[in-house]
Amino acid sequence: MEQNKDKPDFSQIIVNNPSGYILRKNLTEATGGLLNGRTQANRDSAGDPIPGRIMIGNRRVAYPVQAVVEYLQKMVKVSDDTE
Repeated sequence: MEQNKDKPDFSQIIVNNPSGYILRKNLTEATGGLLNGRTQANRDSAGDPIPGRIMIGNRRVAYPVQAVVEYLQKMVKVSDDTE
């Protein structure tokens, strides 16, 4: 049986965030719940950040929208289970 290797298209995230950046606190909403800002803060601390993150002041963190999409595409595994 052939496996489906097509990954979802996350380009709508880019369209919905024309500023080019997503604040970490808004990751959950911006990604439709696929990423969580608090979880990403832990990943950042553990050395698995979304590339290109910027800090605004002492506490605000933002990620480039394109990097968020690429990060999601890297993390996604598509299952071809028919059960």
